[in-house]
Amino acid sequence: MKKIVYAICLLVMLIVTKAQAQFNSELSFARIGLEEGLSQSAVLDIVQDSQGCLWLATQDGLNKYNGYDFTVYRHDSRDTTTLANDFLYALDIDVHDRLWIGTESGLSCYDANRDAFRNYSLKDSLNKRLAVTHVAIVDSLSLLFLAGNRLYMFDVHEGLSKPAELTGFVDVEQCYSLTRRDSLIYIGTDKGLYIYSGGKKEVRKYSFKELENCRILTALMQAPSYLWVATEGQGLYRFDLSDATVRHYTARGERCIGSDYVRSLALDHWNRLWVGTFTSLNIYRQEDDTFEQYVNDPSNPASLSQTSVRSLYCDRQGGMWMGTYFGGLNYYHEQKNRFRYISRMPGRNSLNNNVISCIVEDKKQNLWIGTNGGLNLYDKQKGLFRAFTTADGLPSNDIKALQVDEERQEVYIGSHAGEFSILHVPSGRIENFMPSDRVTDGRSVYTLTPKGKDELWVSTVRTIKCFDKRSRTFTDFPMIADGKPIELSEIQLFFEDSKQRIWISDKESIHVFRIVGNTLEQVSLLPAGHELERKKYSVYVSRLTTYSGWAPVTDCTVSMRTKGKWYVILRRMVCLTM
Repeated sequence: MKKIVYAICLLVMLIVTKAQAQFNSELSFARIGLEEGLSQSAVLDIVQDSQGCLWLATQDGLNKYNGYDFTVYRHDSRDTTTLANDFLYALDIDVHDRLWIGTESGLSCYDANRDAFRNYSLKDSLNKRLAVTHVAIVDSLSLLFLAGNRLYMFDVHEGLSKPAELTGFVDVEQCYSLTRRDSLIYIGTDKGLYIYSGGKKEVRKYSFKELENCRILTALMQAPSYLWVATEGQGLYRFDLSDATVRHYTARGERCIGSDYVRSLALDHWNRLWVGTFTSLNIYRQEDDTFEQYVNDPSNPASLSQTSVRSLYCDRQGGMWMGTYFGGLNYYHEQKNRFRYISRMPGRNSLNNNVISCIVEDKKQNLWIGTNGGLNLYDKQKGLFRAFTTADGLPSNDIKALQVDEERQEVYIGSHAGEFSILHVPSGRIENFMPSDRVTDGRSVYTLTPKGKDELWVSTVRTIKCFDKRSRTFTDFPMIADGKPIELSEIQLFFEDSKQRIWISDKESIHVFRIVGNTLEQVSLLPAGHELERKKYSVYVSRLTTYSGWAPVTDCTVSMRTKGKWYVILRRMVCLTM
């Protein structure tokens, strides 16, 4: 039996270690704030109900977030079934899915069945309502809360509160924090840290001399034996209950953390510790006993929206939520972090323009990116950008199409009002084909598509041509329907399928052609009145099968193919079966 337990523990350690090793220090955060419907940008507490909705305590109302929209609840002096006050401090949810809220004017309880609140106030000796700053559910019949730095027990059935009389809780004059972790409640006091077990109805004190003069803000137990204690102004403590050792993390100590003012603690699904401080988010690296720190970077929209992290919460889907002080809500999920946001960052080596029309990846996994500001080369290994613009010889900075020839070390470029160009990669020299070369009509090339090893399909606004890479010459391929020449309206996308059929999307419809000599003869594959006769801008025919394909049926659709990867922005698609 001992061998089995040991094996399980070893397996868990290996899994956690692997997860930590794979943890990307360059986290990407999603920001959710006032523009998305959040009522106020200081998020002081976060919980999740049984339906998966998040509840957020702010300084101006209670927010319910379903992942798409916010519902905001506020106090209305004319309605006794609304919140007691709009300034909220704390939240907790009981086994009946009732939400308990600590407000500036007392305790509120939200009943989802009635979509209404019950309010309970507590007054001091001057008959002034006390603010409830912390709430912790004990069981279905009772809860603890802090008001005026005193601990109270609330009877849910009676709707009455009284000073908490807990066995072992003696000589305590000031309570600073109340944190529930499952069935255990941590109480930070002027006499140190206490833990209350709701099941056993007893209080036990942690006798740590390091905490005797600390203002404890929260505590958390991390498996297998670490007790973390956050303080106001004296940093973070880690007590190893297995061997009674203590480690202290401060802003200027040997073991550095972002700030000595530690506001919140949480564990993610990999048992990693997340720490919210006055100046940063910190994530603990157990393998080297250090913290990764994350702050707001004004030039990076994927950084934290604000550096002061007031609340942390791990949802049931493994997402981490960060409530900031006047920075709204931030969200991180490891699946989301597989996508890296690349954008223009003024004053830094970055993409030179955020309007992107095409992307191609070469064999070295470098990205060639066509933008409204020119051609960008992104070296993913070095993390560096290089831009090619009209200053380097391009006829236009508005790049619409790209193709890379690895053997020739050439990049073929189509642009709006700039025609067709070739970048010679080793030298950086740019070769342009201007109107005298009879390349284009309207001086715009919108698509480039390989035609075998040595040729390239080049489509302009209204015409199709074939470029021979060896002779550097172009051949016209006029389009014919029923024996008569046709002209399309603003060609947007071009594709050659495995049966050498040519699919072309213009402003009006999708057209299919077969190659006959040096002409393109239109064929009918789509039934009359098909949905694809509506306006559309892109088409992709699957390379996996000859007989099916996908085509967006709405405007403003962009699809870009690289080697083995797709960079796509689309809304709705229709599958063709032929």
